[in-house]
Amino acid sequence: MTTNAKSFQGLLLDHFAVQLNKVRVATVQEISGFALRQRVVTVRQLNSRGQIMEYNQPAGKELTGEITLSRVMDMSKDLLMWLEDSMDFKDVRQTATITMFTPQRKEAHKFHLANALPVQWSMSPLSATSAGAPAVESITIRYDQMVVDRSK
Repeated sequence: MTTNAKSFQGLLLDHFAVQLNKVRVATVQEISGFALRQRVVTVRQLNSRGQIMEYNQPAGKELTGEITLSRVMDMSKDLLMWLEDSMDFKDVRQTATITMFTPQRKEAHKFHLANALPVQWSMSPLSATSAGAPAVESITIRYDQMVVDRSK
């Protein structure tokens, strides 16, 4: 069976914008950890013949998650300052919105992360032997709930 490559065109993404409480703070090149999970419970019931029947029942969305955003390091300190404020015991939970863009700069998808909180910042290994290679910073964000905006 052969497939026609022109008949299937996947979503090509160019970059991602990060907003905190509707203020754009960063453009990132990579996001990892996106997942929507469903909570499932096992239900046991007696059938009419007195036998125990077991089945899995959806119990709703899993309400917590974690993503990691990575970007070439620039002069912007917004993401790092967000983590530093959190480390100073300030309540910095915010609604974070991740917007995916196509190469034509059109919005493809939006993900709203409720009560987002930064939990880790890291930087790529630095080496004097790889002169000219950009430094990459990453920030891990934990959130209570992800809502996918399907309005586009």
